[in-house]
Amino acid sequence: MPMESQSSHTTAESEPPLIRKLKKVLDTRLENDLELVESLKAVSEFFTENNIRSRRSLRSDMESRYVVIYEEFLHSFKSVKDDLEELYDAVSAMNSSCKDMSVRLQEAKSQTEHLLRETSRIQRESEEYEIRSRVAEVVLELFQLTPEQEQQLTDKASPVTEDFFKALERSKQIHSDCKLLLMAQNQRAGLEVMEQMSVLMECGCEKLYRWIQNECRMQAGESAEVTALMTQAFQVLQDRPVLFKYALDEYANARRAALVKAFIEALTRGGSGGGGPRPMELHSHDPQRYVGDMLAWLHQATASETESLDSLLKLCDDDAEADGNEAAVAIGNEAKEEDGEAEAGAANGTDNSTDIASSRSSRRQLRAACLCSLSEGVCRPLRLRVEQALVGVQDASVLYRLHNLLRFHQGTLDRVLGSDSSLATTVGDLGQLCWRLFFGALTNGAQRALETVEPLAAYASGTAAGAGAGIDDWDRLRAPPAVAETLRLLQQVLTAQDSGMAPLSQRRDDLRQVLDTCIDPLLKLCTVTATRLSPLELAIFMANSLHSLQTGLAAYEFTETHIERLQAQLEPQLDALVAEQLSHILVSLRMLELYQTVEQHQQQQPQQPLSYLEAPCLSLSAVKAAAARFDSYLANPDSLALPQLQALQSSKLRQLVTRRVADQIHSVYTAIYDAIVKPENLFGKEFATVLVRNPDQVAKLIL
Repeated sequence: MPMESQSSHTTAESEPPLIRKLKKVLDTRLENDLELVESLKAVSEFFTENNIRSRRSLRSDMESRYVVIYEEFLHSFKSVKDDLEELYDAVSAMNSSCKDMSVRLQEAKSQTEHLLRETSRIQRESEEYEIRSRVAEVVLELFQLTPEQEQQLTDKASPVTEDFFKALERSKQIHSDCKLLLMAQNQRAGLEVMEQMSVLMECGCEKLYRWIQNECRMQAGESAEVTALMTQAFQVLQDRPVLFKYALDEYANARRAALVKAFIEALTRGGSGGGGPRPMELHSHDPQRYVGDMLAWLHQATASETESLDSLLKLCDDDAEADGNEAAVAIGNEAKEEDGEAEAGAANGTDNSTDIASSRSSRRQLRAACLCSLSEGVCRPLRLRVEQALVGVQDASVLYRLHNLLRFHQGTLDRVLGSDSSLATTVGDLGQLCWRLFFGALTNGAQRALETVEPLAAYASGTAAGAGAGIDDWDRLRAPPAVAETLRLLQQVLTAQDSGMAPLSQRRDDLRQVLDTCIDPLLKLCTVTATRLSPLELAIFMANSLHSLQTGLAAYEFTETHIERLQAQLEPQLDALVAEQLSHILVSLRMLELYQTVEQHQQQQPQQPLSYLEAPCLSLSAVKAAAARFDSYLANPDSLALPQLQALQSSKLRQLVTRRVADQIHSVYTAIYDAIVKPENLFGKEFATVLVRNPDQVAKLIL
């Protein structure tokens, strides 16, 4: 490599200079040399001809051009220099003027300094007085009433308007805000304002009470006309419990008179106008409608009165009076402590707090007492008319429906007026009276039925079991008419109970009393009626009566206990029927003596073979004859049915008796069959061949 570079350098030096320059020019990259390009552009502006003369004078031309450019620059800079000199002169003059003015200002300041201090002091005092003036205006605005407002509270001749309530509310607010004044050093202003506001509030409340008293006395029309001003008046008076109570009493007196008048007119004259309802006393012959119309009218009237009273007291709040009164108590205590009467003030404050709490607790009691008072006037006319209507009612079902009606409206009035109201109590007393009359009607009806009942005579006393009687002759064993009448009465009572609004427990207790009052005398009546009947007829008669009662009660609720009691009394009657039918069948089949012998042997001599007994019924011929008659019976079991069983009104009872008799027949045959085929009883094979059917086969035939 050193040898090659050295040889190339030697070759370059051996080349002619012109060639080297040409190579250098050719190797130059003009696009990369920006300065050279710009220089060539500048030269091209004046180098227009490329000849030997131009090339030789190029340097001098360029120097001449430089000189011209420098001269132009010098000429331009000279004008700038002249402008700067003028500016310097102007600034110097201004500086001189400012220094002169500063000197003059210092002289003027030294001369007016005292005047400026006085001016600043006066300005500060003016601002302070202006602030005090504004504070005084605000204080007067906050703690004083305008003359117009004072006139509204004190002038008794001026009417009560919305402005009156605004003025009264403003005085209460000022009285409450006086505690701010009492927190300052000088409390005399606060005490004076409080005393002034108390006097104005007292005048305003007295004026308001007189006005509301007159307004309440005017509420004796057909309906109460409650205005917004009356509502606001009661809201204000709730802070004064005594005045509040007196105002409510006036309202209650007016509405009580109006309610009594409207009730009497509805009873005697009916509604106003041609299309109004007719007088209620026109329906006095129909106690249920008569009493229902009166209670419905009272229900509507009391609801309307309650709504009117609620509208009158809608702005009253249980805790509304606490704020102002408690604040007044606290302020009074502070004032008395300032005057050296702290102990007396504390005791007075405690009493006032107690009065406030008691007034809040009695607010609802006053409303309830007002409702009770305004509805009290209709109690006497209602009681007289309802009692007259109830005394004339003899139908127990009507009395029961009236009792439900009275009890329903009693519950409604309890919710609207309260359980302690006179009207609700009166309706409750009338309901109790109706309840007593209802049970009296039930008891009297049962007593009359017992007094007039005639015992049934046994049929065909000269025939055995009445075998010759027909179906028409057994109709007398059906349930007596008293049962149907009682069931009809119970149906009406229970239907009325289902439509009632009484609580579930009350309905259950009422029904228990009604059923006890009705069913027990009825069962006694049935027993008296059947005293002369034969045992079979007695069982059929009682079964029909008990089953009719069961069927009638089964469709209603709360009757399960009495149905079970009736079933317990029905079972002995069914057992008696089964025993009579079984005895009749066994006697007809000549199997009664055989069965009794087998049972007696099992009880008294079980160790001795049955064949050793010398009983005619155990002979082969007797057993064979009994078996033959029993086979005939199996072919037609109904052939030996007692005709009296057709007197059972219920097919279900007949089927039940037939089933139980079949069970008993199967048991009797099983006992006889087991006794004869048992080897220990030593009967011969000929006895076994006589009884061709085993108990299972008999069961398939009769069960």
